[in-house]
Amino acid sequence: MDWGLSDEDISAARKVLQEDEQLVLVIKPRAELDWRSDLLRWIVVALASVILVGLMLQQGQAHPLAPLLTLPFWTLLLWVVSKPWRTWRCARRTLYLLTNRRAIVLQGRLFGHHYYIFPLQRDMIDAVAVRSDGSGNIVFVTQNTWTLRNEQIVDDIRQIGFLDIDNVKVVQNILENQIG
Repeated sequence: MDWGLSDEDISAARKVLQEDEQLVLVIKPRAELDWRSDLLRWIVVALASVILVGLMLQQGQAHPLAPLLTLPFWTLLLWVVSKPWRTWRCARRTLYLLTNRRAIVLQGRLFGHHYYIFPLQRDMIDAVAVRSDGSGNIVFVTQNTWTLRNEQIVDDIRQIGFLDIDNVKVVQNILENQIG
């Protein structure tokens, strides 16, 4: 079947599929780049850039070592400002595969993939969330981790499954039909 996948996606999918498995469904999450949601990030980066340029220009003349001394700060600012792009790129490289035996999450990274494999079982769906536009999440595993931030314990919840997909109910029905 033609799933409309790139050569990179096909290669990544082939690595995790077993010889006797048949693909039932291949979907990708919605990968939308929303720069407006990071407006505060842009403001902070702009202010930090102005401060750095001001430090480089002392009394109208640039210090000879200023570009070299501020290189770590410019690198950090570039990393901060590239966060939306990095998130978007990872989402574009993510694939959700449903075979006759397993549900596979190929989570895109900047370089390569990380994958999670779930055998098809009756109780494999942990939660289903549907938004008003029909998109949403089918969660297989919810991981809770505890971290210490500002002297307070914070519960970080991480969900693994088919996240941010279109037509969640249709995908859920196909998944349930495969489970049996």
